[in-house]
Amino acid sequence: MNSDLESIGINDQTYDFKSGRGLRFGINIVRANFDSYFFSVKGYYQFLEEEQVVVASILQQEYDLKSNFEMNYWALGFDFGIPVVNFMDWKIIDASIKFFNTQITNQVISNNLAVEETKFSIPKITAGYAVGSGLIIHIIKDYLSLEGTGMYNFTSIDYLTNDSNSSQFPDADSNTNLITSGGFSAVIQLNVGVPL
Repeated sequence: MNSDLESIGINDQTYDFKSGRGLRFGINIVRANFDSYFFSVKGYYQFLEEEQVVVASILQQEYDLKSNFEMNYWALGFDFGIPVVNFMDWKIIDASIKFFNTQITNQVISNNLAVEETKFSIPKITAGYAVGSGLIIHIIKDYLSLEGTGMYNFTSIDYLTNDSNSSQFPDADSNTNLITSGGFSAVIQLNVGVPL
């Protein structure tokens, strides 16, 4: 990297990633409905992304420092709930275990062109879990429903590793972790069913 650009310190910038958005695709492996309760076993893939940009000025020239955070994961979970009214169920508990693939791409941008790019990725498979609750609204019973879930995610990732030189993000001397605990997430999904 150019020494002037190194002084910008893109990899030392503090980014506050906390509002990623994405999509989920999955399948209910089993959904069993009884008169007074139901339960499901499910698997899904979800990807989240968040981008932040800060501006730095050096030698009378402005640079955009862009950082793109991606967190993709596979998950296996279950839920248990009860019918509330004819068209709505309450998922009392919705829990899952997740296996993460995480990446951060940092770019130095000048005049809308990337003059430097550094990628960091997770050095090993990291597992986490989530617990929550939600509602299922039946649009067409057994065929089409709308599901909303609020969950708290328990996730910890110490650092990511530079793909080219094995440096760490956050820096090894910073005594900080990339993700220390996790946080709240909300999911709205459309379910299409094929009763067997």
